[in-house]
This record gives sequence, C-alpha cells and structure tokens, in this order.
Amino acid sequence: MTDDAGHARASLHLAILLIVCALAFFIALGHSPVHRVQEARVLETAREMLENHDPVLPRLGGQARVEKPPLAYWLALGGFLATGTDEAGGRLYSALSGTLTVILVYALGSSWGRAATGLWAGLILATSRLFMLHSRLAETDVLLTLAVTAAMYCFWRAFVVPQKNGHFLQIAFSGWVALGWGAMAVGFLAKGPAGLLFPLVSVVLFLCAARRWAALPRVFNPLGMVLFLTLVVPWFIEVMRRQGMAAGVFWHEMAAVVTGQSHGPANVVYALFYYPIRIWPDFAPWSIFLVPVLMFAWRSISTEPGAQFLLAWTIGILVQLEVIGSRQAHYLLPVFPALALLSGYWFEWGAPKFRALAGPWRGRAVAGLGVAALALSTVWIFWGEAKIQPANQSRRDFARAIEPVIGSRNVYFYGFVDPVIDFYLRRVISDLDGGPAELDRLAGASRSVFVIAEEGGKAGAGYAEARLAADSRFRLVISAAPPGPSLRLYRSD
Repeated sequence: MTDDAGHARASLHLAILLIVCALAFFIALGHSPVHRVQEARVLETAREMLENHDPVLPRLGGQARVEKPPLAYWLALGGFLATGTDEAGGRLYSALSGTLTVILVYALGSSWGRAATGLWAGLILATSRLFMLHSRLAETDVLLTLAVTAAMYCFWRAFVVPQKNGHFLQIAFSGWVALGWGAMAVGFLAKGPAGLLFPLVSVVLFLCAARRWAALPRVFNPLGMVLFLTLVVPWFIEVMRRQGMAAGVFWHEMAAVVTGQSHGPANVVYALFYYPIRIWPDFAPWSIFLVPVLMFAWRSISTEPGAQFLLAWTIGILVQLEVIGSRQAHYLLPVFPALALLSGYWFEWGAPKFRALAGPWRGRAVAGLGVAALALSTVWIFWGEAKIQPANQSRRDFARAIEPVIGSRNVYFYGFVDPVIDFYLRRVISDLDGGPAELDRLAGASRSVFVIAEEGGKAGAGYAEARLAADSRFRLVISAAPPGPSLRLYRSD
C-alpha cells in the first residue's frame, strides 16, 4: 500500500473514532445531574478555586482539601472558564481525556498489527460500559487512564517497536522513556502514586518476563525522573509553604486507600474475587470475548512481544489492585486500554480461525456489536440515567427551587453536608457543627436564617431533621418532592 493510501486509511479510521467519541462522550454531557460524591467534590472544589481566584490551594466547603492531587480540579476549572460553571463545563476534561485515550489506543494498535487492529481496539474501548460512563463524569479515573496509556505508549515505542524493527540500541536511548516519566507525572497529579506505579510496575514486569535484564536500567532514565520531579514537586512545596504540614494529609489519604480504610473489602473472599467478577459487567459488551481473547494472547506471547507487553500491562495493574485494600470498580479503568488492544488483536488475527467469524462476517460482526453498544449507550445517556436515579435529579431540583427563596441570606446544613447542593447553589454552605447549641443561637438571632436538613439517609441526618421539625422556632419552607432524598428547607422567623 502506498503512503498516500495509508494516510487516507488512517484519516478515515480517526474520523470514525472521533465521531464515535463525540456521540458517546460529548452529546448531552450536562444532561445527567451530579450525584456521585467523587464528582461533586471535583466540581465544587474547582468552583471554589474560581470563586476564590486561587488555583493553587484546593478548598471544599471553604476548607483546604489536599487529600487528592490538583490536576482534575485545574482541568474542571479550565472547563468552567471555557464554557461556564455547569455540569458540562466541569466534565469537559473527562470527555476529552476519554477521546485522547481512544486515539492513543488506535496509535498503539496500528503500530502493532494492521491499522484495523487499532481501529477495533479504539471502538471497543470507546463503547465499553464503564469507560463510556466515566468519560462523562468529572472524576479522576479516565484522566488517570489517559496518563497510564500515554506512559505505556511511550514505553512501547522505547522497548517494543525497536525490537520489532531491529534497531533496539539506536532507539532505546531516545526521549520515549523520558516522555513516559512525564506521562507518569501527569498520572501522579491526577490520582497520586497509582499514576506512577501502574505503568512502572507493568513495564518492569514485561522486561523481566522477557528476560531483557539489560534494558531494565534504561527504564529509570535520569532525564525522565528529573522531568517527573519537576512536574510533581512544586505543588507539594507550595501547599506545605501555605498550609504547614497539610501536605501530609495527602499521604494519609493514600495510606488509607492502600490499607483499605477507604472502601475496604467486606471479607477475604470478596477482596480476592472482586475485580475478576467486576470486569465482566464493566467491560461489557466486549467481555463476552475475553476468554478467547486472553487464550489467544497467552498462546502468542512466545512469538509476539506485543502480546507480552499487553499481558504485562494487564497483570501488572491487576496485581497492584489486588494488593491494595480498597476496592472500587472504577479502579479497573487503566486496564481497559490493554484489554481493548488484546481484543482488537484477536479480532484482526485470531478470530478468522473461527469459521463463524471468517472473511467479511468478522468485520460485520464487530461493526454490528459496535453499533449496538453505541445505541445502548445513547439510550443510557438520554433515558437511563435520569429514570433509574431519580434521587440525583431531586437534589438538583431542590437546589434550584430554594435558590430564589434564600437569595443571599445565610443558610446552613444541619446533620449532614452535601457538596452537590453547594455546587448547584454556587455558594459554600456551612454546617452546624455545634449541634443543638448552635441551633439555639441561630434561632435567637434577630435576623431570619435558613437551615437545610435531610430526613433519614445518612447517619445522624434523620435525628437532626426530626429535632428541627419539632422546634417551633423553625418552619418548613420547601420540601424535596419524592422520589429522592427528603431534603427540607427550614426558616427561623
């Protein structure tokens, strides 16, 4: 094939992938209300950065929040500045991260097999259930997945492509490894140590499994490590300068994740089988092919370095996830690009061995599944989210209903705090941490104040709301319409 024909084919493939990503990630990006606490924290922290004109020190509810690195807050802030302080603006960076990850997967797959390998892999990743869902949320996991994929792509170019082309020594000293460390720095600023350890352990595992001991020192490229520190360290230094030892809170949060204090397993059996079980619904619909995909990849590792690399990528991250104590489904996302690439490789090279998928039927089957996955995702976006999660819509509706009532007057949470309400009201709402005594003080004030309470739900919330309802000094102004949380606005007169 001529270069012109190859460029035309690549342009067509990229156009297809961009259209699929636009439909899956960007259409109606602000349709679903904010409901996950992880997303609410990112959006509200970014909004407070904008309000305080301080992009360096994250704050949530007016208090410093350094448990997480700042990159997601910065990118959500950029979306607010570009499109407005709403759900779509805050989620824009995640949709872009998902799109860039799909493009990187296409580039990696095209350099491994035929261009169709990259196309299938990109389509599979873009239409996998969990990846599509999180590419529409202002959280850190797809951003981490992009950074891990970028780092692994750089290591692929440094350690796999040269071996295939017979120029290992000439190319291994190029800047690809240094760029890989830069990508790991982005991952660290997105999600903490996972951004460093996920790709680093995976590439070391690949080189050890291939017995390429001489290549191991090249992973720890001095220029790359300097680049990593240059990108990561300044924020921590500035936070420590402004908040004393507050940066230690970050490391405490990371320790809580590793030890399982945050989202820990219920028992040993649950911990052991959580991820092997979760991968089937979360990688759907493509998980139905995982058994033949992994069997074909395993049979290919002795002759195909690409299969070795992708299996090391998958196993390296899964082993780390099994070691840490916390368990959450979205932690699996950095594995999905490797699984998508292995699946694309199987569709392009292994599937023809199966008579039912031979010849043109193979492409038609994959295309049909891709269209079906995209159609199902569209149904989920425009109907499923709002219909099966009415409580999420209720919180947004409640905030919009009380906004003209409270105006600029004082309002407090009683018995709970909720960054979702803060985000929709575009203001920080203090909580009555003084309990009944603080309530007495407010009721005795000459000016009227508003108090938000929640009936039932979170621990202590129902008791606080019952106390408030029984207090004759407060009257009910607005109650959230069911279904959804029983949020209520009270006013002291």
